[in-house]
Amino acid sequence: MKKNKLVLTFIVCTSLFYSCKSLKGKAFETTEGIAEVVTKLNEAFGENASYTDITISYIKGIGSTISATGTKDPSSSKMISKLYSNGNWKDDSEVILEVSGGAKPSDFMFTLSEVEQLKKVPEMVRISIEKIKKDKKIDVVAEHVSVKYPSRIMGPDDKLSFDVNLAPENGGTSFITTFDEVGNFQRLIY
Repeated sequence: MKKNKLVLTFIVCTSLFYSCKSLKGKAFETTEGIAEVVTKLNEAFGENASYTDITISYIKGIGSTISATGTKDPSSSKMISKLYSNGNWKDDSEVILEVSGGAKPSDFMFTLSEVEQLKKVPEMVRISIEKIKKDKKIDVVAEHVSVKYPSRIMGPDDKLSFDVNLAPENGGTSFITTFDEVGNFQRLIY
């Protein structure tokens, strides 16, 4: 009997420990969730890391996940892609940026400081949901938010952008709203 209580106590404590480490709910919808995402990114990549992309997703039954490609050295073309899920970071792959024409690897990267620690993301999600509801008369939920490096394909003035991916809760047409680097709505794609 005493052994069963000890095992049960261990299981409960372990479950609580791991559930506390996971990102709860849709982290991209709240300022607290975004602050936690920034903390997790800083832990995994370092406080002054540079990124080519960050995606925050919500998966029912798992919670929020983070996928990011970054480096501690923005002058290096070598980066690491990592995935955060269920309270743990996993190295996904090594990425090598190939740049030419006088470009530097850092030309294709951003820092969390440059995107104001992602603080505008919850507002972008809210604006996106309201816009689709008003314009398309459809109730949608946000599925994930991506911050993408400037591709520079359109020229040197090509800027970083945020994409919010949304869809009706029970499936259907997917929508993408795009925001510029300071959080201004740019376009709706469906």
